[in-house]
Amino acid sequence: MLKHGETGSISLLRFAKRGSGIWMGKVHEVWNVEGNIDSLNSILLHFPHQTINEFLREINTYSTISAKEMIDKKIKVSMFDIFIYPKGKFLLNYFIKLGFLDGIEGLIFAIMMSFHSFLVRGKLWMLWQKKYSSSYS
Repeated sequence: MLKHGETGSISLLRFAKRGSGIWMGKVHEVWNVEGNIDSLNSILLHFPHQTINEFLREINTYSTISAKEMIDKKIKVSMFDIFIYPKGKFLLNYFIKLGFLDGIEGLIFAIMMSFHSFLVRGKLWMLWQKKYSSSYS
C-alpha cells in the first residue's frame, strides 16, 4: 500500500445517499454531493491495479479518454509539454510528495504516472495532427 506520492493522502468521497449528487468529469471523476459529508474513522483499502499489466492497460485507456476530453476543451500541446510534463509528474510523485519513502513501489508508481502524463500529451498532439490534416483533405 502506497503511503506517499499523489495517491498517498488522497481523500475520495465513497458513500452518499442515492440521488444526492452527480459525477463530474470523464477521468478521475468527482462526485459532487449536496448535503453533509463525513469521513470514515478507519482505512478503506482499495487495490485498483493488481499487476503492472493491469496498470498499463488502464493507463492506455484513461490517457485516451483524457486526451479526447482535452481536445474537446480545445487544449493544445507542444513538444515542450510532451517533454516537460512527464518529468514534472515524476518529480512531483517521487520527490515532492515523498514517493521514494514507499521504496521500489513508489519508484514504479512515479514512473508509471509519468508515463501516463506522456501518453496523454502524446495522444493529444496526435489528435490535433489528425484534426488539422483532415480539415484540408
